[in-house]
Amino acid sequence: MKNSFLLIGITILFCIPNLAQPKIDKAEPLHWYIGMEDPTFQLMLYGPDISLSEIEIKDHKVSIVDKKTTENPNYLFLYLKIDPTRKEGPLNIDFLKDGKKLRFEYQLHKKKKHKDLKEINSGDVLYLIMPDRFADGDPSSNSVDGYLEKANRQNPGGKHGGDIQGIINNLDYIDNLGVTTIWLNPVQENNMPSYSYHGYSITDYYHIDIRLGSNELYKDFVSKTHDREMKVVMDLIFNHIGSNHYWVKDLPSEDWIHQWDEYTQTNYTGAVVSDPYASEYDHKRMVDGWFVETMPDLNQKNQLLADYLIQASLWWIEYSGIDGIRMDTYPYPDKDMMARWVQRVKSEYPGFYIVGETWLNHASLESYWAGKKDSEDEEYNSYLPSISDFPVCIAIQNAFKPEGSVYNLYEVLAKDFLFDNPFMNKIFADNHDMDRILHTLNNDYSKFKLAMVTLMTTRGIPQLLYGTEVVMNGYGDHGVLRADFPGGWEGDSVNVFTGVNVSKLQSESLEFMKTLMNWRKDSEAIAKGTLKHYIPENEVYVYERKYNDKKVIVIINNNSTNITLNLNRYRESIKQGEVATNILTGDKITIGESMILSPTQAIILDFN
Repeated sequence: MKNSFLLIGITILFCIPNLAQPKIDKAEPLHWYIGMEDPTFQLMLYGPDISLSEIEIKDHKVSIVDKKTTENPNYLFLYLKIDPTRKEGPLNIDFLKDGKKLRFEYQLHKKKKHKDLKEINSGDVLYLIMPDRFADGDPSSNSVDGYLEKANRQNPGGKHGGDIQGIINNLDYIDNLGVTTIWLNPVQENNMPSYSYHGYSITDYYHIDIRLGSNELYKDFVSKTHDREMKVVMDLIFNHIGSNHYWVKDLPSEDWIHQWDEYTQTNYTGAVVSDPYASEYDHKRMVDGWFVETMPDLNQKNQLLADYLIQASLWWIEYSGIDGIRMDTYPYPDKDMMARWVQRVKSEYPGFYIVGETWLNHASLESYWAGKKDSEDEEYNSYLPSISDFPVCIAIQNAFKPEGSVYNLYEVLAKDFLFDNPFMNKIFADNHDMDRILHTLNNDYSKFKLAMVTLMTTRGIPQLLYGTEVVMNGYGDHGVLRADFPGGWEGDSVNVFTGVNVSKLQSESLEFMKTLMNWRKDSEAIAKGTLKHYIPENEVYVYERKYNDKKVIVIINNNSTNITLNLNRYRESIKQGEVATNILTGDKITIGESMILSPTQAIILDFN
């Protein structure tokens, strides 16, 4: 589908002269900052025939470096350079056309120093929340005039009314769980007629969806999260937008999105990008094909668009004070532009966390996208600090499924030579796009606990999907596995936040996860330690985490029977006579010649 209706619409606009006073409908970024590492920024202006205006800036601290136009006169891209000594305050930009003048006032603010930025690392645990499905803190915003989709909790794929205020109201719960970092699925405007709840069809990069809150409320959420010494990761998408975005209704240029003679969907085969033998057709379809029909695919090779996207991310970092960005569908956009984006963010905010969603099932394919400390000129370097480690996720699932084997864990970690820093990989047992881990493990709670212990003690940065701690087990349809958190809505029969009608299993699981995650938060051996593991034998997997004199030993018994484990094989890690605490029970244990393991038991021995 060529989207000819879009191009016809633009042609009609081009043919109608506009003799009225210059008018600006949108100016993005909403404001900009003095003191950025790169003093030049792009100001995108949108309004009827705005590019036909003459521009004047009478400010000796701000200069016009370039003025870019496209075939659509409704867009104008100004590149402005700000002297770092300029004071905060309005910048007056005059637009003159047909003897008429518009003075536009654009705000400039000082960039914050961000000296207190704390890097997200393997000492953290990310708690992934889909805001629409966590808690409804402001029912008055559930259905808003001007927004196409209204709230309907009876529709699994519809808006349910969760919002940012609901998350703020329950920050104590999240903090007490042992979480250190909150990752929200996208919160920017998604004004789509249906399926707008998930946030991945952005229709405005610079505004929070009103049904979730506001820019000011999001900033307040970040501040309140920081007050509890937790961090925040924002979810962004550069690959595509929602089909109701104003760009789609009035394209800045024909090459702003990837267009085909007929609708062409991506082949979803990320391996094509790194495949040295890939056909041009397969590669083009992978990176230029649309994700779905309602998500037009952006062309990041368009330099004006690339600059716009990069600046949008910088604006949110500076405006809201977030600590990290999770970038959706990372292998799909133009890979060179994405590498430039990472470098630009890191130059402005050293230590800032970026993780790419790199959904590839093999470590060799994942490693292509992991940042490299040193790379040859001809070797691609994404510069990404962190990738989403799907091979570890698959290994956790395959280890503890019925008839599964913990050798999957050993084997996937044995491939870590492919990564410069695998300890920065984000690891998980499930996420918002997968069947929940309890369902995947055949609703076997004992295996679920083995999976959680593995997730929280092996190398990497663990991510926990909201509700996993209270054994939510949705599967199949995305709207079902992303079910509402129990207690997030007034009148819910079960309320995890207050403990009302919580089942015995939910309560047990919640306490188990609190014990595990709060211990992890204070463990230097886990946060900073090395990993040494032993080849599994008889479905028993043993590994050591060690940092200086801090040592933790993890023992996983994946059998349905008792096992007597001879410890002589592990003497380089476990010395006879040493005393440790079993973190999960609180018991003191003196190391002997052997240890009796109960069926499907995990033991965490802390020797500190």
